[in-house]
Amino acid sequence: MNNYNSFLKKRLHYALYAIFLVFFLMVAKLIYLSIMGYQKNFSQYRAGTTKLSRYDITDRNGNVLAIEIPSTSVYIRPSDVKDPTAAINALVSALGINKDLATKMVNSTSSFLWVKRNISEEEDKNLKYLGILGIYFQKETKRFYPYGSIFSHIVGMTDIDGKGVSGIENSFNDALYEKNIELSVDLKMQRILRESLVEAREKNQAKHAYGMIVNPNTGEVLAMVSLEDFNPNDRVDMNIENMFNYPTQGLVEFGSIMKVFSVAMALENGTFQIEDSFDVSKPIVQNGFLITDFSYMDKSLNIPEVLMYSSNIGTSIMMKELGVNTQIYYLNKFNLFKETSLEIAEKTSSLTSQQWNELNSMTVSYGYGLAVSQATYMNSFIAIINGGNYIPLTLLKRNPDNIPSRRVLSEEVSAEMRKMLRLVVAKGSGKRGDVAGFSVGGKTGSAEKPVRGKYQNNLAVASFVAFFPSEAPKYVVIVSIDEPRRVAYNNYNITGGVLSAGVVKNIISKIATAEAMEKQADDTLGVNVNNQKSIIDFVAP
Repeated sequence: MNNYNSFLKKRLHYALYAIFLVFFLMVAKLIYLSIMGYQKNFSQYRAGTTKLSRYDITDRNGNVLAIEIPSTSVYIRPSDVKDPTAAINALVSALGINKDLATKMVNSTSSFLWVKRNISEEEDKNLKYLGILGIYFQKETKRFYPYGSIFSHIVGMTDIDGKGVSGIENSFNDALYEKNIELSVDLKMQRILRESLVEAREKNQAKHAYGMIVNPNTGEVLAMVSLEDFNPNDRVDMNIENMFNYPTQGLVEFGSIMKVFSVAMALENGTFQIEDSFDVSKPIVQNGFLITDFSYMDKSLNIPEVLMYSSNIGTSIMMKELGVNTQIYYLNKFNLFKETSLEIAEKTSSLTSQQWNELNSMTVSYGYGLAVSQATYMNSFIAIINGGNYIPLTLLKRNPDNIPSRRVLSEEVSAEMRKMLRLVVAKGSGKRGDVAGFSVGGKTGSAEKPVRGKYQNNLAVASFVAFFPSEAPKYVVIVSIDEPRRVAYNNYNITGGVLSAGVVKNIISKIATAEAMEKQADDTLGVNVNNQKSIIDFVAP
């Protein structure tokens, strides 16, 4: 019995020793971690938090749009400063620091203060030459954008600590610490679009200009420009207002370019046939509201002519017959009520009336009463002309064997729409957008902007959307000139057919040259529709 008790006591002692040892080790580790953590935090506090290196952002062809480059930052330990006057003068002369601020830094009771992050090589050389005690240098990296403002709204920018705050830099902030991000955009296309928009904005004395180039078969955005833009390399002189991305954030009643959806849904629903005609010689009075056409026509128009002459009355008659619920069904199907799918945070949903009635339905048919972003419009439009497939837009390079899509329109109606839109450019309101040998199709649009609930004749958005080659589209281009002035350059005409169509023509010509596209004979106007008459035959001479 005594042996057994002795055994128990030994076991108990061993257990107590083990518990004490574990406790001792735990306390030791906590002390170690606390000390090391304090040292680490103190080191970072004194010498700046070490930033993780970010990977590159490139265009679809490997051109680097954002990259990490070596940099130097300056900090001060006021307690180490032996000659305050010399230190103050050094910060002022070498770094351009305000003297009052430099004085506060040097006389501060803080153990560490950043003086200036990411200094230039010249500043680095000049300050080091002075050799002031208490002023130190920290090797870092900084984000650099080789093309400056050209991709600013797409790529975005980082803050001083390297964290993404806008664009792709923000959306893929975590991923960029692990891999390169390859975008869908093309440097050549972006330059072509931007240069054309800069010229158009200046010559028309417009407030803004913006546009997109998209591959309609993959949904890839090849170019997207919003003017004004900003230089992400220059945070000091940046105007925050210029960070607003009009293609994705600007909601606009786009006017007549919306008619393509009205015609497409009318044909897809089977309510109308191409040869059906509408008397547009008299304005429509609906709920006390007068609906008229921009140009008076004393005759009836069939569906191709409604698009060709851009008749508000024609699409209003269609929608009155089609009905409110059917229109809403198709607009939802085309995704026109949603924000764009593009992989950036700077975007917004469409805006429309909460109470959708017959009058609202008729005005929406020709582009008033539904405000959408240019990107949302473009995403829906490509489904009209690519064979009827809605493909979410993307800013990332896409695998051509894995394209997400859903059918929203039959191939037959899509083919008819392509031919009719080719007619708009060849013989209708979009003539200024035609490019010989490249079979351009498209639609003009001009919309007055409201001020305190009243539309203003001299405040407009002039747009033109076009695609080519019209029989098998490879590119879709959209341009909007926002609040152009009536000047001699545009013959005091601020419509989409006059302003934007010419800009798009210039863009298409440059794309064709850059891509070495061969010209072709234009026989698209004579192609049969469902083995019936050619679309051109439906149009009166």
